[in-house]
Amino acid sequence: MAESVVNPNKVHFSGENPFLRLKLSASGPDTTVCALWRAYYSPAGAGHALFIRSDATDGEILILTDNEALLRWLQQIEALLRPDFGNASLPFANATLATAGDTRDTYREIAKAPGADVELSWNGLGGGFLISLEPGNDIAADWGVGSFMLPARSAALTVNGRKARGTAFPELMAGKDSSTAALAFAENWYRAD
Repeated sequence: MAESVVNPNKVHFSGENPFLRLKLSASGPDTTVCALWRAYYSPAGAGHALFIRSDATDGEILILTDNEALLRWLQQIEALLRPDFGNASLPFANATLATAGDTRDTYREIAKAPGADVELSWNGLGGGFLISLEPGNDIAADWGVGSFMLPARSAALTVNGRKARGTAFPELMAGKDSSTAALAFAENWYRAD
């Protein structure tokens, strides 16, 4: 009898989750942390949520979204990955988000909201690989996640014309050469419920 190719877990999110962490040195602390979510499917519908903490925001958290319900739903996952972004009382701004560039070399995300003009970029892309974590892992607890990771050799963030300091650095991900900045495409979050 053939083994089933269907994952038995319930999919809650399908979309993208590009991220970037910038540093001044490979061993130094993060000077910028950004997580962008683009949902094609979720309990709160489709949309985007962008979380930023950077020297370009004076260390303050900036959240931009076009779907508040999605933002608040995603904060349960952010609370596991980046706890500062998981606080459901954090304010947000309504925004429009779009992509530009090409995943073969340079890719950009552009977000615009009243008082906020943001651009994230991932450069020198290549060496993509798949990751898969089943529910019960050390990173995402009872969530499982599968994603195509496309690491960047460098990355940048600009907020209202102010460029964040630092760049991306090489980093291992599950023993694979990666980066502190990567495009996470074809991402699915699932669990047993």
